[in-house]
Amino acid sequence: MTTSLKAPNKANAETFDFDNQIPAQIRESTSLNLATVTLLRAAEPCNKKISLNDTTGTLEKIPLARIDYAEAISHEVVDAASLRSLLEKVSEHPDLAITLCSFNGIPAKEPFTILSARKMRERLELPENSATPDTAVQFDGKHTTREKKNCIPSSWACFDYDKVKGMPEELVAISPEEWLRMMDDLVPGFSEADKVLVGSSSSRVSYHDAPAFDGGWHCFVQVKDAADVEDFGKRLLIHSLTTEYGFMREIFSSDTGKVVGYRPWTIFDPTTFSRERLLFEGKPVVDGRGLDVFPADIQIIGGKP
Repeated sequence: MTTSLKAPNKANAETFDFDNQIPAQIRESTSLNLATVTLLRAAEPCNKKISLNDTTGTLEKIPLARIDYAEAISHEVVDAASLRSLLEKVSEHPDLAITLCSFNGIPAKEPFTILSARKMRERLELPENSATPDTAVQFDGKHTTREKKNCIPSSWACFDYDKVKGMPEELVAISPEEWLRMMDDLVPGFSEADKVLVGSSSSRVSYHDAPAFDGGWHCFVQVKDAADVEDFGKRLLIHSLTTEYGFMREIFSSDTGKVVGYRPWTIFDPTTFSRERLLFEGKPVVDGRGLDVFPADIQIIGGKP
């Protein structure tokens, strides 16, 4: 199976078949293809917190990602301009996040509530570790859980670049343009697809008016076959290892800091393709003298003909 990036400037753009390793022509998929993004509002700030350690003078990143309860609504996001508009809204709020899916039993534009699996079991008085419902349930409005079985994949996918420890020097991008050039070379059809590019939340943090961290970037694109996004990500990771863009990333012990293993990696985070995964595109929280947050820089990059 071949998953293709949407190429608005080329109706029949050429892509790459990772199974057969030969060029193949795009054909319209018969799979469900929903351009949906779900917006979540948590009960408290959920995006990354950057704090100044007064004792050491160092900046510390503190994740605030645990969300047991969130009000949500799914949006039809048909093109890059619509996605940029949504991301601009999200970027100004520390309690907002998104996920690239919709949910069983809940149409677009209908408000609903997302509970953690634990909270859902408590609400339904289910035994601990028992299965939760695989569609929305009704009590004071529709409720569901952010589990893969409940999530309908979106045609939007996110490529996420961060410099990781042990990354080969030639793969360390110093600008988004450099990263996108590498992605053009690695990902078939990437250059032809319209893209929405936004800096990571950490890249928005300033310390005494200067960037506090090296930049990372998120690049959103649409694919032809929404149902195949997760498998496409896996195949693309394997394909990258046959090119100059794949490498074995070191795994470090949290106790000793020593290398305890390796895992395949590339110039994007291969874990971001899970349909239920949260993307923290909201405003980061800062705590400390001299810390501030830059406005989000969200760009549309048109596909090349």
